[in-house]
Amino acid sequence: MLQKLLSNLKTKYQILVPVLATIVVMMLAIYLVNSKLESTNRNVQISDHRSYQLSNVSIAESRLLFLRLSVSAGFTNIESLKTIDFDGINSELNSNFTNMVNQQRTLQNMGAAVKTPEQLQSELNLLISQLNDYKKYSDEIVKYNDKKIKEWGNSLYLTTPIQQASELIFSQSQSEESQLYWGKVVPEVYNKASSIEIQMTSLFNDDLYTSVSKTPRIDIVNRDFDALAKLIEPLENEEAKSILVSAFKSQSEMNIVLWNATNEINKNKKALSTLGNTIYQELNDERVRLTKMNGSISEDNMALISESQTLLLTALMVTVIISLIIGVVIAQIVTKPILVLQEQMSDISNGRLDSLNNQSSDNEIGELCKNTDSTVVRLQDMISSLRNVGEEVSSSSTELAAIMVQSEANASDQKSQVDLIATAITELAASANQVDASANQADIKAKEVLGMSRDGAQSAAEGVKLSQDLAIQMDETSSEVMILKDQTDRISEVITVIDSISEQTNLLALNAAIEAARAGESGRGFAVVADEVRVLAAKTQQSTQNIQDIINNLQQKSLTVVDSVNQSINMIHKTAQMSLDTNNQLLSISDSIELISQTNAEMATAANEQSRAIESISENVNVITESINQNVEGIKESAQASQHLSELSENQREQLLFFKV
Repeated sequence: MLQKLLSNLKTKYQILVPVLATIVVMMLAIYLVNSKLESTNRNVQISDHRSYQLSNVSIAESRLLFLRLSVSAGFTNIESLKTIDFDGINSELNSNFTNMVNQQRTLQNMGAAVKTPEQLQSELNLLISQLNDYKKYSDEIVKYNDKKIKEWGNSLYLTTPIQQASELIFSQSQSEESQLYWGKVVPEVYNKASSIEIQMTSLFNDDLYTSVSKTPRIDIVNRDFDALAKLIEPLENEEAKSILVSAFKSQSEMNIVLWNATNEINKNKKALSTLGNTIYQELNDERVRLTKMNGSISEDNMALISESQTLLLTALMVTVIISLIIGVVIAQIVTKPILVLQEQMSDISNGRLDSLNNQSSDNEIGELCKNTDSTVVRLQDMISSLRNVGEEVSSSSTELAAIMVQSEANASDQKSQVDLIATAITELAASANQVDASANQADIKAKEVLGMSRDGAQSAAEGVKLSQDLAIQMDETSSEVMILKDQTDRISEVITVIDSISEQTNLLALNAAIEAARAGESGRGFAVVADEVRVLAAKTQQSTQNIQDIINNLQQKSLTVVDSVNQSINMIHKTAQMSLDTNNQLLSISDSIELISQTNAEMATAANEQSRAIESISENVNVITESINQNVEGIKESAQASQHLSELSENQREQLLFFKV
């Protein structure tokens, strides 16, 4: 069904079918690739927005890292915590987080948001809250550190009250026993006081536990204060004892303050570290999540690009395959009738006019095939007609030749008879002087001559009739030859039509070659087909030229035959006229001889007149002889022309036999 549909298309549309199929497939491929590229472009936009989010997260991470480094540096120098611009950093992070929320809202509008802007805003608000807590912990550290510094600044060294107590004990009149006791325990008191100073200094420096046993330093200080209380309990000097108890109590209270402050500072430091790690981890998780999503989008983009490349390659391969298939089908559809037409032209060039292509397509090539079949059918009819005409001409030429032979025989008889008449007249002239003596014999001879004259007149009449019949036959032959000439002219017109069709085929082939050249590589097969069509058109033109040469030769021969027939007709008319003249003369001779017979009695007296009459008759006989000789020559020429016409007809018949109908 498809092949039939394609075969009925115009040739230019057949050539354009592969191009149109290629365009359709490529447009479909471009549409699919464009959809892939739109997805890729959308992913790129999403990646840009997420990269912007990622850059904001990275900036937030860097600012948080800067904050943590500053806070970490403040752990060793708490005063530096006061110089940290928490509000500025918090404002920057708020700006970054606002940008992230705006980008998330854009992603949501693009349908690519994993979280809603509200969810992200909630998470970022939690981070802001944690940053506020981070600042709060830092402020607590500063507050307790200020408290420690204040308490530590108000504290006294324990050696001072111990020294005051020693001066009191040794300066006043005390019992020797009391002085000996103090002198004995004062080194231990100094030792414990020094231990307390060391432990409190460690507490002031935020060192709550011993490095080895991890014993709380407040417990060590409390034990030392308890030991000091036991050591000063036996003192009898109440003033000295009061100084020491007051100093120890004050230092014990400061120890508690230092412990509590240091403990709070360490707790806040730990909370800062934990909260800093938490905030950093949350930002890092968000950064990792965005990085993974960007990586996933990049992978999707690579996959889309790869799919686009694969789709383009597949479309190209499908286009090539479809073009090849359609091209092969179209080539077969186009070349099949051309090959059939080529074979038909080859058969025609070999004289086979019974070869028809029987193509039924409706395009230019189909019309060419149909026109070629019509031309071949018309040639069959013409060749058949020419054969019939040739046979009739050959038959008429044969009959004409037979008539000419018979006319030649009759003319020979006439010549013989005229020769006899001439002999008789000669004898009559010789015996003119004996007319008187041989009147009776002359009368007999005159009667014989009269009979012979009558026979000659009858033969001359028959010759005239035969000449007239021959003239009529030659007229018919001339008409048949003219019909033959008309038929050859019609064949020449058909050959001209075939030659015009060949030229049109050549032009169509040239146009097809031009269209194929415009089509590029996809049109190379059509260029080959166009070359084949052009070669076929050239062969057709050559064949038509050969046929035209044959027709021209045949027309030339026909013209020669017409001229020969016309000459024969003229000669026959002249022969008929001469025969008529001969008949009239023979009739005159008959009348004269009859007159001689009637006036035989008067012959003696009219001898001189008879002699002159005989001379006149002799001259007339010579004229008749000459006329008969000319008639014989004309008949011979007519016979030769008839023979030549017969040969031409036979040659024409043999040439027409070359064509098989």
